[in-house]
Amino acid sequence: MGIVSRKIKKKFKNNEVLKGLSFSVNQGNIVFLLGPNGSGKTTWIRIALGLETKDSGDITFDGKKLEEVRDKISVVFDEPPIYPHLSGYDNLKILSGKTKINDHFTFDILSALNLTEELLQKKAKGFSLGQRHRLAVACALIRQGQYIIMDEPTVGLDYHGWEAVKKLLIKEKEKGKAILVTGHNYDLIEEIVDRLVIIANGVAVFNDTFENFKKLGLTNVTIKSKEDNVLRKYNYIRVKGDTYQKKYGNKKEFEEELLLLQKEGVLIEDIEVKAENLKEIYKSFIEGNN
Repeated sequence: MGIVSRKIKKKFKNNEVLKGLSFSVNQGNIVFLLGPNGSGKTTWIRIALGLETKDSGDITFDGKKLEEVRDKISVVFDEPPIYPHLSGYDNLKILSGKTKINDHFTFDILSALNLTEELLQKKAKGFSLGQRHRLAVACALIRQGQYIIMDEPTVGLDYHGWEAVKKLLIKEKEKGKAILVTGHNYDLIEEIVDRLVIIANGVAVFNDTFENFKKLGLTNVTIKSKEDNVLRKYNYIRVKGDTYQKKYGNKKEFEEELLLLQKEGVLIEDIEVKAENLKEIYKSFIEGNN
């Protein structure tokens, strides 16, 4: 079952942030929770961790309440908490809940995240944002929780840092962990997630695969041809000279209509087909749900 959110509602004074948010994160899955700033992603996480009260609804972990599984949850916040005057090693012990960090599993994680012995012996107040974030990821994974929640996991990480985190998350997924990540960097996160959940107006307005999300994007076609009458018949708009443009719901629609144009003998001198990227699709989707 993994993590299940059922009709979570939360209101702050006159602002109803969550209006019945429902979704699930199955075991062995990575789910990406996406939404505009202020849509309630962090509020949901705080409710799931018992840091914020809910007005109604419930969140369960394999059918159990938070109190029963608290020690099985690993968390990475977008602004990782640290004890600035303690060493990296001491932070590891406190934040992971492990009194000993000398096993092979821990060393493998520290090595993958480039958290060297020299760095960890230093006081954490001198760590960069990227180093603090890698330390937080290490703490979460060393904890070996069955449920992993990461708020903005790409923040402060360079390419190599994210590649290391990504590989570790895939390993945890293969162990059957239920993993939830939030953020805005969908181009990086897309390649590792199983499902995408988009929040708008306090509810989940999309809950499916990235592949199906991409199908919602428009296909922009630019054609150069002298066949003005035929192109106008198919609702192409003349933009300049012999250049015409049209937007299709998807690439398949365009391919089907292209066959019709060819049957009518349209001579196409040049053609450019450009599908919307994830950012464009997401922007249009959110605008359509507000």
